[in-house]
Amino acid sequence: MSTRSANWVALRAVAWIAMALPICHGVMHVHGDYPSASIWLVPSVVASAMAATCFVLQYQRMIPGSLARWRRPSWVENPLALHQPLQWGLLIGESLMLSGMGCAVVDVLLDATRQCSWEMPMAAGIGVWLGTYLFGELRARNPE
Repeated sequence: MSTRSANWVALRAVAWIAMALPICHGVMHVHGDYPSASIWLVPSVVASAMAATCFVLQYQRMIPGSLARWRRPSWVENPLALHQPLQWGLLIGESLMLSGMGCAVVDVLLDATRQCSWEMPMAAGIGVWLGTYLFGELRARNPE
């Protein structure tokens, strides 16, 4: 791995933590009715996040001249490049999943003294991540 790639990976890790900590803190204060949520909550959040990500990326794709510059999502690329929406989607999905894992760890360590809804950011992160990769793969097969 080159020095430049290592710098982008380090920047991605810092961005993960900077984005995941506030999300984790916000999710820790959830309403008391959450434990009785439907079993379909997580799959519906994953599907909604994936569909929303594909919709947003398709909408951005309609901007003339922007599609020619898009590259597949990669860990060794600049995650904050404004002209690379696939990199942004990857970063946001990873940050949401990281905050979900952090909430799960907090939930286990506090031993159910505080209800923590780790499923929501985890499901949203998986949906955004899958939507980004699905769109990136479809775009790679049909470059137009």
